[in-house]
Order: sequence, then structure tokens, then C-alpha cells
Amino acid sequence: AKRKGLSYHWLVRLRPDIMFIRPLPCVRNISSDRVVTVGMQWPTDYFAVGTAPVMELYMNSAAGLLSSPALQYRLANTWIPVVPATRRFRAQYANIWSTEEIMTHWLDMHGSFVVRHHAIEARVVR
Repeated sequence: AKRKGLSYHWLVRLRPDIMFIRPLPCVRNISSDRVVTVGMQWPTDYFAVGTAPVMELYMNSAAGLLSSPALQYRLANTWIPVVPATRRFRAQYANIWSTEEIMTHWLDMHGSFVVRHHAIEARVVR
């Protein structure tokens, strides 16, 4: 598209092995400042849609991990609960991050984030 001088307002990241359970919603019903994923999807690698600037951030979050001292600091100093507290034991925390959390932090640092859309349903077909 760049070689031909074309640009797109909306971009979609889509795995080739997914099947949509129902039709996708109209783009007017999708937030233009966020990356939107399948409703109950985890991990978020099935499907994502957003405007070109937001999807550019989303798709380049790995580069941010390698080049951004701010992101590296944030991940090194943010701990998530992995085992809830009980009456006998304190909660346990870790700062080991999956790709989804790295993307979430990267987008947050740039004023956006990932949201799930309840009307988008898909599943992997193998």
C-alpha cells in the first residue's frame, strides 16, 4: 500500500485459522482510539482491529520493549498477583510478562489500550 501511495483508516490483524461465530459489528460501533479484540479472547492473537495509528502501536509493541527504557522500567517495577492471599498465606506476585501485557503497557504509555468487544466472537479452527 505504501509503494502505491495508499493508506487505510482501519487496520485488522487476523489469524488465518479463525472462524467468526457471527458477523463483525459496524466500524461505527468500534472505538477509534483503542485496539478492539474478540470479546472473551485470551490470548489476544486471534483478531484485533483499530485505526491505523493505534494498530501501528499495537503491532510494534515488541520493538518498544527492545528500544524503550521507560517500558523496560515499567515492566521491571510492576508486579501482578499470581496467587491470591488466603487467611494463612500472603498473596504471591510476579513480574513475568506475556506478550499481551507488554502490548497493554505499551499502548497505555501512548494513551490507548486494548478493549474487548462483546459482539465479536471467534474461535480457532484447526
